Amino acid sequence: MVGIPRSSGCQACVRRKIKCDETRPSCRECVRRRLTCPGYPERFRFCNTSTRDIQQPNRRNKYIVSYRRGGESHRPDLHNQHPTFQINTPFSVTIDERVVSNLTTQAFDSQYRAVSCWAVTENFPGFVACFGPRMDVNFLDFLLHPEFEGSHSVFLVWVIRCLSAIHVGQIKNCQATIIKSRQMYQQALVCLRKILSRPIPFSTSLVHSIQTAMLLLIAYELKDGISQTSWLSHAAGIAQIMCLNGPEAYMSGFGRTLFVSSRPFLIGAAFLRGEVCFLERGPWRKMAAEATQSEYKKGIGSRFGDMMEVALAEIVKCPGLIAKAMSANSRPTGRIIEDTSSTEETITEAQNSLTIAKADLSEAFASLRISDHNENYTKELLGPVPSQFGEYLVQGSLNGIQSALDILDHLQRNDLDGLNRKLELPGPSDGKSLDQFALSMGVI
Repeated sequence: MVGIPRSSGCQACVRRKIKCDETRPSCRECVRRRLTCPGYPERFRFCNTSTRDIQQPNRRNKYIVSYRRGGESHRPDLHNQHPTFQINTPFSVTIDERVVSNLTTQAFDSQYRAVSCWAVTENFPGFVACFGPRMDVNFLDFLLHPEFEGSHSVFLVWVIRCLSAIHVGQIKNCQATIIKSRQMYQQALVCLRKILSRPIPFSTSLVHSIQTAMLLLIAYELKDGISQTSWLSHAAGIAQIMCLNGPEAYMSGFGRTLFVSSRPFLIGAAFLRGEVCFLERGPWRKMAAEATQSEYKKGIGSRFGDMMEVALAEIVKCPGLIAKAMSANSRPTGRIIEDTSSTEETITEAQNSLTIAKADLSEAFASLRISDHNENYTKELLGPVPSQFGEYLVQGSLNGIQSALDILDHLQRNDLDGLNRKLELPGPSDGKSLDQFALSMGVI
């Protein structure tokens, strides 16, 4: 059967079955008849996109692309000769993307964000349950909803993709997905390096995006487990950003969320590097105490939060004490601590404060187990934290306090060998140990 070509003239000429000269914007026939030219119809391409084997376009009409059923091409060797063959035509995008641009990318981006939130909650369930309800802006909400300013940055999108891919790859035990996640990780680093190399001042939203990306990269490094110390570089970057911004930037809002989320990793990195943690400085400790007290004005304060802050104020001193001990031990005198009186006094004060905090938490833990059905007591102790996580959270804090007390004991006895054995990294790809690391405030 002979094919009849469709007319490309305006709709008025086609309807009257006369030849159209196709002059734009109005053809001469419509102008002669003093009519409004209805224009020319936009031609869409309908094809079966389930197959990937595209034939060579028709020479007479370069916009016609034919497909074969079952992925078979008219020319079997065409796919091998042109593995990345594409047709650059005005109709190369799908109809859906003609209506909404980047529709496929947006759909994948939404799925990646959901999977990244799943990865965070799977690896840090107790930490998310403990601090999520106490924040003005939830960390997961920032990841899940791209309408937050700064959450759609290119480097953050790549970080979300690599974390999502490695989480799915480890669950499905798919090595190909894990390898793909490492490629995404490299792309995330390239994009992050480009934004950091710009010699312009950064907005608050961009700084928040950069710090969020570094936090997720820490989680990626701990999950991938290629190198147990590679996450320390990201922690050092977060420390530099926070020092440049100052403590006032982390008093409320999403800055407060980033401060609480970064704190365990900053303390843990200071332990492992054997250096002073900047969070032990007076302005940062004052900011943390004021932010905790402000939670009562919002109706989200709790005794558990107060006791954790008291313990953290003493735990954050431990990396500095370790640094002093290591420095003194390397001197020719062979003494572990140079200024014995001041250092021992600091160690004793920290031990006393941590012992009191441990006793208070142990009492609260015992009372919580006895009064399971006493909602008022549970509300007073935990605040907005879900009651089912109560025992788990208190036990994680007790583990951190006990680890800090053991470190101080090693320092007091000048036992650096035992101290080095105590400072251990969380196991890679172990969701429980990562959550314990976060809840124990970086000392596990």
